[in-house]
Amino acid sequence: MQWKMRVLGIVAFAAVLGQFSLAPAQTHENLGITPAQWREDLEFLKRELPKRHKNAFHYTTREKFEAAIAELERDLDHLNPDEIFVRMARILSSIGDGHTFAVYPQSLTLLPIGFSRFGEDIRVTRVGAPGILDEALGAKLLKIDGMDVARVLELLGPLAPQDELPAYQRRQSIVALNNGLVLHGLGILRQPETAHYTLRRDDGKEFTIMAAGIRSQDFDQAEWRSVQSQQSLAMQKLDETFWFTLLPEAKPATVYCNFRRYKDLQDHAQALFSFLEEENAERLILDLRQNPGGDFTKGLADLITPLSRNKRLNQPGRLFVLIGPATFSAAMANAVHFRERTHAILVGQPIGEKPNSYAEGRRMNLPNSHLGINYSIEYYEFQKGGENEVRPDQLVPGVTWEEFLAGRDPALEWIMAQPAAATAKDATSK
Repeated sequence: MQWKMRVLGIVAFAAVLGQFSLAPAQTHENLGITPAQWREDLEFLKRELPKRHKNAFHYTTREKFEAAIAELERDLDHLNPDEIFVRMARILSSIGDGHTFAVYPQSLTLLPIGFSRFGEDIRVTRVGAPGILDEALGAKLLKIDGMDVARVLELLGPLAPQDELPAYQRRQSIVALNNGLVLHGLGILRQPETAHYTLRRDDGKEFTIMAAGIRSQDFDQAEWRSVQSQQSLAMQKLDETFWFTLLPEAKPATVYCNFRRYKDLQDHAQALFSFLEEENAERLILDLRQNPGGDFTKGLADLITPLSRNKRLNQPGRLFVLIGPATFSAAMANAVHFRERTHAILVGQPIGEKPNSYAEGRRMNLPNSHLGINYSIEYYEFQKGGENEVRPDQLVPGVTWEEFLAGRDPALEWIMAQPAAATAKDATSK
């Protein structure tokens, strides 16, 4: 199945494949600076991050942070710009929280191939060069430029925020498997513009394909081919940040809403509520599995509070929220709010971000390279008591390879199987 994914740059693309913790920069960087200038940037980072972050040493220590910077400074004469960036990104990931990270430069190169994990297997689920990479679709990943995928993932692990939950960290690593800058900076690729992926088909045949990189600015023009015979609702309308539809033949009348972004939420929410009234909907499903966050106060004001007052929908068994590892930041917070302030049932997999952590990102730029550095300025406790993790009320195992190929969505299917009149206790016990 061929389909064109038009997105608003790499950020929107990231929301589809799994959120990047390193977002594209908004200013023009210069990575070709001298080692002396890099040292000035690192000294700036060492001085300013602890001043600006709410608590830079809640997970790591100042001694480890400064030692890592000193080690990087000593190695600068022997490193290329991608290696320097990756080493800096690793230092920032050691701070721990998902809102503190290095920002990808605009010159980022990505390989037009997408991967997803199914159990222990990592498979190619989409390619952006139809006719050239089609053979890769559905195959299992074995190596990148000759390096075993297990070792690749081991190298990628420290680039994910180290104090977030394992599900989020694993997802971050899968997303980076097509990132030329990161793979080159880790020494996996010989050059960031080209990658050789060794794959295995289900019939046992092993083969290697070469993927040529695309600048991140051009990714929205790629022609993407999916391995799926048909797409699940969650993978439809990828260029829309908030959309909804009446599910045909669903009894009672059920509306599915994919909430990917907070931009223009008030207008989108009003349109949703009007649609719910027009269709006399008795069940609402809100999908937050691809939402990387925004302003949680808007979610409270525009969605959660109005739904809490909706006597028809705010009943046990009539309001559901889909969550998963990539439900992040404001979306994570609002998932907790739905649980606390409505009768919503959370369905899916645990969220990858800790609910009680440092957030509210701000950005500064290094003086010479102009690289962006995000950091957290607030500490939030969205979930009182118990473990520091948002688990669904109804856990649904991750999609299998066979289910994915068929475009099935087990979490959505579980919801559709619940009677609207069921109590929350009854529904989550089935």
